[in-house]
Amino acid sequence: MKNKPTYCCIAMTERCFMRCRICHKWEDDINSRDPRDPDLGQWKHFIDSLKELIDIPFQLNFAGGESLLHENALPLIRYASDKDFTTLLATNGWLIDEDMAKRISDSKLSAVSLSLDGINDKTHDYIRGANGAFKRALSAVELLNKYCPNLKIYICTLISAVNLKELRDLVLWINNNNMIKGMSFQAVTQPFNTPIEKEWYLSSKYSYLWPQDFSFVNDVMNSLVDIRKNHANNKINNPISQLSAFKAYFKNPNSFLKKDITCHLDDTAINVTPTGDIFFCFYMDPIGNIKTDNISELWYSQKNEDARNRIKDCKRNCQAIVNCNYEEGELNI
Repeated sequence: MKNKPTYCCIAMTERCFMRCRICHKWEDDINSRDPRDPDLGQWKHFIDSLKELIDIPFQLNFAGGESLLHENALPLIRYASDKDFTTLLATNGWLIDEDMAKRISDSKLSAVSLSLDGINDKTHDYIRGANGAFKRALSAVELLNKYCPNLKIYICTLISAVNLKELRDLVLWINNNNMIKGMSFQAVTQPFNTPIEKEWYLSSKYSYLWPQDFSFVNDVMNSLVDIRKNHANNKINNPISQLSAFKAYFKNPNSFLKKDITCHLDDTAINVTPTGDIFFCFYMDPIGNIKTDNISELWYSQKNEDARNRIKDCKRNCQAIVNCNYEEGELNI
């Protein structure tokens, strides 16, 4: 009997109006996908079949693109919440005005993860490719705090050469902000929706994102570890060992971060695209589609077993390995 999934992310849309330097989903999709998006009924059926497969409590993640652009995002979150799922929405915060904050409250959303990549407005706006993005993100925090009293507000920050010098001050600001529940860091990887390049960080297209001064990376990571250990009101959620893993990654990005254990996506994760394709891993072929397949049956199928075996052979430091697919005691550092 295979493990039950412990993670599921629904990407409601690939559309986004920002021009983020660390994500190119605003460009034409480089993958060939079924153009027919599932309707709300098909999304609800997927949630029903997922519930047959998992154990509650279970967090269902909604992402994008910018998921609030999708008309069915909040109705689906409400449906999942009523089915006893814990729900989390990832957003850049731009669309959260007073009306949207009230609608989010009505959806019973459990938590929100807001992108904030610097303590300086120019830094965040530059990384996100949109003037005013910083002010809109801070406004979103205030509006959500006002209209969604039960909502947990988290910050997600991507570590890159652009914002490295601001990270400590950002953490201290978050630690002292009573509206924010916690924060997490991710290390920059090759931007989404770009053709895979093994040494992408050396490319002239992306090298400005990659820290060149490793001693400075070390100093910054050590300062974050110190806060994580010793600050009375620490809100960094990353385990200390993952912050250490970031140091190893920036020092040698092609050295696989894990020991004998490889990737957990084969037996823990379900990812669904806006067109309903079901993936363990976005870098491999889909294993089905919610419009035609029942996930509670697909999870234990021979087709899935074949996909799991392919994932076990992968040794790539992808987004999932570096930032998401992490457990204590596995690091090759």
